[in-house]
Amino acid sequence: MGIFWFVGLAFCLGQTPTDAFFSGPVPEIRLQLAPDAENALRNEPRTYVKAQFRANGAKPVEIGIKIKGAAGSTRPYDDRPALTLNMDKYHRGQNFQGMDKFHLNNSVQDPTYLNELIGSTISLAAKVPATRVTHARLRVNNRDLGLFVLKEGFDSGFLKRHFVDKKGSLFDGGFLQDIDADLQRDSGPGPDDKRELKSLLAACREPDPARRKIALEKVLDVEEMISFIAVEQMLGHWDGYARNRNNYRIYFHPVSKKAAFLPHGMDQLWENFPVMEPPGAIVASAVNSDPDWRKLYHKRVEALLPMFETKAIDAVIDPALKRIKPLVDSLGKDFANSHAEEVKGLRERIRERYQSMVTSLKERDPEPLVFGPEGSERIHGWQPQTDLGEPKIGDVEINGQKINSMVLVPNQPTAGGWRTTVTLAKGKYRLEVRMKTEGIVPLMDEKGSGADLRISGEKGRTGLAGNNDWTVRNLDFEVPEPVKNVVLICEVHAKAGTLFMNPEAKIVKR
Repeated sequence: MGIFWFVGLAFCLGQTPTDAFFSGPVPEIRLQLAPDAENALRNEPRTYVKAQFRANGAKPVEIGIKIKGAAGSTRPYDDRPALTLNMDKYHRGQNFQGMDKFHLNNSVQDPTYLNELIGSTISLAAKVPATRVTHARLRVNNRDLGLFVLKEGFDSGFLKRHFVDKKGSLFDGGFLQDIDADLQRDSGPGPDDKRELKSLLAACREPDPARRKIALEKVLDVEEMISFIAVEQMLGHWDGYARNRNNYRIYFHPVSKKAAFLPHGMDQLWENFPVMEPPGAIVASAVNSDPDWRKLYHKRVEALLPMFETKAIDAVIDPALKRIKPLVDSLGKDFANSHAEEVKGLRERIRERYQSMVTSLKERDPEPLVFGPEGSERIHGWQPQTDLGEPKIGDVEINGQKINSMVLVPNQPTAGGWRTTVTLAKGKYRLEVRMKTEGIVPLMDEKGSGADLRISGEKGRTGLAGNNDWTVRNLDFEVPEPVKNVVLICEVHAKAGTLFMNPEAKIVKR
């Protein structure tokens, strides 16, 4: 059954002339840069410079290019940099295969070079607006940089193809930012006062569940959002919006004023977390908080599951491998053998992900936590998560007890800690966690400062700084819904120091 999703998608994609490019032969792209442009990219990689662009031997044209990528994928100009190509930066109306802007990704975090393509194909088949993906060979001046993933940008052509009106506001989610951050607006009419984002945030933070539902339906395409969350979760897209508040765009329809979330950065997929696990991002969590919408999410996952069967995914992978095989083989035997092994591992991860989802769908939604006579219960299952920086996370033994520890790299801004999820009934609660700090130099951001406790989707407080012996840190909060999955967080926002956390935390019903 699942394979027919992709057959139908192929017919759909064939409706536009440029779509044939994304399933056709791998293009060879050549970029010629003058010495001053090369030096500019070395010194200011995020600033556009002029380059001569030529594809498959066609006549060269002048375009703008810059280096792109986040912490894990950025590479300097003299390495294998990922690039953004702006076709009409200097010549209005100029495009390539109908694209004003597109990207050449170095795929350093995906040695199969296939995840973006699979993620895009599944998203489009699930009616989630996503950019199209293919591959390319890149040559820069006299350097052959080999195989790259070619991904279209969120440009005017993309908006026109997916939405009735392309004149709405498009926001870039940035790096590890939720809708409560100062997101960059890439396009849209009128003053950039973030009014659309503020309305969406206000709806999500409405404390009354019934009013929240009504407010969200006015500013969010809820059914489309449920599909968006389902696809991210099913793909194991741990670095997407729902789980990590990263790699996304938001488009606000100019007529309905409703938000649509767009997937991005799908090079790291197939993490095997439970597909029914509640998401922590603000909008995803707000949607998940409504029982009726949770049921719709469950049904959507069930409906999309056939798309993740082995034969269905093979229908995407196999043609792509056939297209890139001549290029892969030309890059040497070692590269070809290594790539084949990576693809083999990818297929196995996809099979495991599918089986995990089948098992997860058979499980019932968790029941609310039952409190004993004392009105308190121990909380377990803390898992580490780092949003910023590269701290050393582990555990140490103190007085015969295992203690979680996080050692920060000096002078490196860091945000991270431990999370666990608990299902709670309507009521008031207090989270109690014992922690100790050594040399914490606090860093203030929208999620708090120093070492403290927080509920996912809520703003943080001013926490512990400097040196503090073992102390109990409390956090009072309320669950207004009949039942809610609450993500509890113990974290540190700092640029130096060490945080110790006793994982034997306690939650008290007040």
